[in-house]
Amino acid sequence: SVSAIAPKGGQQLQGPGGGQLRVAQGVPMQLLLSHANRDPAVFERPYAFDPSRRNLDKVLSWNGVDAAVRAGQAPRGCPGRALSIDLARQIVEQSLPPRDAPPAAPRARAAQWQVEAAGRPM
Repeated sequence: SVSAIAPKGGQQLQGPGGGQLRVAQGVPMQLLLSHANRDPAVFERPYAFDPSRRNLDKVLSWNGVDAAVRAGQAPRGCPGRALSIDLARQIVEQSLPPRDAPPAAPRARAAQWQVEAAGRPM
């Protein structure tokens, strides 16, 4: 969602039923991205989940229209991009054995673990 203040002169909004709403200047507004893609003037059956809709590239994201985002023409870069890439790299690096570690022994079978846990030799 996006928080905003109605601009000077107020804001004219159209409701889902086509009705008009006038928001006075300075009134705080909460704008939901999940509702931005439900405009019947843009999308046929806007409330239906349809990943194959013909004009899906007109979907709005926090960063603009999807077609522009995919083309590298988004109005701004993702503020979390560098952090998320670094975090993913750190997780992968920590999950792998050190580069100079000797090869790991083959994993024991569950039956072998049960015998060893009972203190009996194989």
